[in-house]
This record gives sequence, C-alpha cells and structure tokens, in this order.
Amino acid sequence: GASRANGRRGDAGGGARARPKHARDAARNAPIGTAWRVYDVYVPLHLDAGKDSHAATRAVRDAVGKILGLKAALELDDAGVRVYRKTCDARADPPGFSYVIDVDDDAIERASGAVRPIRARAKKVERIREEDERTAEYGLNAVDAANAYVRAPTRGVREDVTRDSRSDGCVVVIGLGPAGLFAALALAEAGIKVTVVERGQPVETRGKDIGALFARRQLNAESNLCYGEGGAGTWSDGKLTTRIGRNGDRVRSVFRALVRFGAPESILVDGKPHLGTDRLVRILRTARHYLESIGVEFLFGEKATRVNRDSVTGAAASVTLASGEIVRCAS
Repeated sequence: GASRANGRRGDAGGGARARPKHARDAARNAPIGTAWRVYDVYVPLHLDAGKDSHAATRAVRDAVGKILGLKAALELDDAGVRVYRKTCDARADPPGFSYVIDVDDDAIERASGAVRPIRARAKKVERIREEDERTAEYGLNAVDAANAYVRAPTRGVREDVTRDSRSDGCVVVIGLGPAGLFAALALAEAGIKVTVVERGQPVETRGKDIGALFARRQLNAESNLCYGEGGAGTWSDGKLTTRIGRNGDRVRSVFRALVRFGAPESILVDGKPHLGTDRLVRILRTARHYLESIGVEFLFGEKATRVNRDSVTGAAASVTLASGEIVRCAS
C-alpha cells in the first residue's frame, strides 16, 4: 500500500485565538465612507519613480488630486494616500503607469479645499471601508519559517465549533493544490481539526523526483509535475494573474496569506504579480510548517479512492485510501 511515512501531526503551538464577539460585530458594522478608492490614476513614465516603486509620490498625489477635484492637489500629503495597485501601461501615449489609489478622508481634509463635493463615480471613484485594508483578517503578520510562530493574533475560532465537537472528528481535505491549501488554512484557523490527503509528496521530495525525471528520465507516477504539494502549477507557472475580481478583498486575502508565508509584499500592488517556482517552494514549505503547528495532519503518498456516506443522513462520513486505511470525517 501507499506509504504514510511523511504524514505527521504537528505539535501544538501558535494556535488560533478567539477574536471577541464585540470586536467582530464592530468591524462588520463599521460605517462605510472612511476613504475613497480612485481608479485609472495615470502617471507618465518620465514623472514616475519607476516600476519597483510603490510609493504615493508627488506625481501620483497630483494626479489623484486632479481626479478628486482638489484645488491644490500637491498639498495632498502621502500620510493618507496608499497605492492599491500599479500597472505598466505601454499602450498609452506617452507610456506610463496606471494606479488604483486609496485616499483617506483625513488626507482630503488636510489638503486645501475641494472645488466641489467629492462624489462617487462608477469605475472611477468609490467609497470603501478603511478596515477592508487596514484590519483585514489576513494581515501582513509574517510567519517565522524556522518555528512557524505567528507574531500576531490569528483568526478567531468559530462560535459554533467547540472543543468537544472538534475532538470527535475532522474535516478531510483531498488534494494539496491551491484549493486544498487554502481550504485547510481557512478551516484550521477557524479552529477545526483538519486532515489533508495528498497522493504526491512534499515539495522537498517532489523536487528531487522532478529532477530525476528531467535529468535521467525516471518518472515517479505519484510524484511529478502534476502530483504533489502545491499542485500542478508549482513547477510550471508562478504567475498570480486572475480575471476574477482582481481588486476584490477575497482575491487579495489570498495574496495576503502568501505574503505571510514569505512572498514579497509587492504582489499586493503589482498589476501582474509573479512569484516564480523558487519562491513558491519556500512559501509552500513555510505554509505547511505553520499548518502543522496549529494541528493540521498531512498524509502524503496517500491516494483517496472513495468517499463513504452515512447510511442515515447521506453526509460524507469517511474517506477510504488506496492503502486500505479509512480516515473519518466530522459527523
């Protein structure tokens, strides 16, 4: 049967801490209108600080001020102006950079008066919650790769999940590609016990198997470019492009999680963010160590062959592995 020698349960440590209910309620009920998001802020190439700069420079603030109708745009200070996204626009004449910028109300008030009241305009200027960016649940609290210790409170335990119910069963995640990784992360940080079943191997072993394939044409049918930790894209494409609400908080929460595990913060801003295989391997390893530290169990080299349902409720009750082992799910 398939080996589960690499499957192990991490020691407890750095676990999730409950966020007080009143704090969650306050965040949900926070008033809208604390800042403005301004789209299509264009800065010509000769005025921009360069592709690697994500600062709200004077040229950026000037362009934002003109869109918002500020009388003295240059007095818009950088304290309340943040670059949300930056993209090179070579089609423009002259070429330059297109920005999406967030501007706090306080920054606008500090600037010298507006010609007219600022109004929301579809796809140009819109109101946002400051909390969407400043107190997002997936913050930029880096994970220490050495001991997987998070240097800040993590997401709270779901109110409807108790210690008793967690100890009775777990959620089984099949496959450790992008979907499986983030499913395990969301469940574990919600206080739910998780077991991940992956037919391939961890990135360390998988890298050796792929090397043997390229160098000596030795194929491991269960650990290769298609199967293993991280999924098929780990060794083929480090791009993070998406057409699904790229400016939305759900997509950005994924980027924030990647930053926590070692990705450069520039992916939060770049119009076409890119990681690369070299970074992806380190990020995946750090993510796994962190998940193990909060109780996630990984079963590598194990292939799920059947989902067994409860004869009464019809709900998934367990998963049968190719080795014959049965992993039980939460009831």
